[in-house]
Amino acid sequence: MSILKYFFSACLSIGLSAMLHAQSFIFNQLFQPSMRINSEYAPQATLPFGEGTDKISYAKMDMNFIIPIKSKLGLKVDWQEALKAAWNFRSLKLKDIGKVARVKMYQIFWTARPQVYHLQYASPDTSLAQKLGNPQTIYGLNTGFSGVHTLRGLRLLFYSANIGFMESQTSIRKMHPSFTGLIGVVHLNRLFYYWYYGAYLNYNNGRVIPAPFFGIEANLARKLWLSITLPVQMRLGWQLNKSSKIDFNISLQSTANGYSPLDLLVDRNFFTDWQLRVSAIYTLRLGKQTKLFLEGGMIPWRKFTLGKGVVNYHKLDAKPAPYVGLSLYFSFRKSLLGDVVDNLLKF
Repeated sequence: MSILKYFFSACLSIGLSAMLHAQSFIFNQLFQPSMRINSEYAPQATLPFGEGTDKISYAKMDMNFIIPIKSKLGLKVDWQEALKAAWNFRSLKLKDIGKVARVKMYQIFWTARPQVYHLQYASPDTSLAQKLGNPQTIYGLNTGFSGVHTLRGLRLLFYSANIGFMESQTSIRKMHPSFTGLIGVVHLNRLFYYWYYGAYLNYNNGRVIPAPFFGIEANLARKLWLSITLPVQMRLGWQLNKSSKIDFNISLQSTANGYSPLDLLVDRNFFTDWQLRVSAIYTLRLGKQTKLFLEGGMIPWRKFTLGKGVVNYHKLDAKPAPYVGLSLYFSFRKSLLGDVVDNLLKF
């Protein structure tokens, strides 16, 4: 069951990055009581619009807290199956272990993430900048719970649900809460790879987006791992030494924020920022409980939209631009699953 570590880091990247509008997560944080501080900056990117050339840049920061609220770990042995397994030891398969000893394990966590997002929009056409109310500082909070439960046949049920908001000071009274939910099953009946599937639901700015996902995690070599989660992420990880590793990542992420223009008579608007990212994440262990993440890469495709209600009234394709990120991670103590899921990475 040590392969839980990579399974959750790949699969829950959907729930923690694209769904919660955060930068890429490499380590499984839903199952480790911790605090993580994330920061990110993207310099000006060009948005061709009208007769002029618009520029957009942003900076954002968030803090992620993981608090365990309930857990249980137990083991039930079927002695009849154990005797059969002992008699047929030479032909024993990994899936047969699930018949002999069933681990009854679950853990539930409360999560909270305060956020701040600062957007700078520069436009020769002042009318569009006025519509956006340049600059905009957006404040947000996401909170919810996540959990994992063992199932029969070396399978795991995992889930998460979060509710939150991202609004400017002028739109907070007209706040539109958002909701994200995720549920799936992972199959652990292989030694060097495992697969998982599930469904995701997002409600934001009056729109409901359901999506299935499917993924596989494979140990290609002693220090090399490949993770593919369709449709949002592919990652290749290489452990450099005992204190550092690097991941090469391709992912699809989005941000959705509410705001009101400078003219307060105008109703609440929103903007979304869809990004395809190609990046590298370097991880350095600073201590037994502390890690530093350095992330950087390019955004080769990006769509920035302005909307009102459920209608987009501007859709702008930005030109490629770089971005950088810095994160500091501190674990409070081992969780119930911590000792189990850390073995694969040894990091």
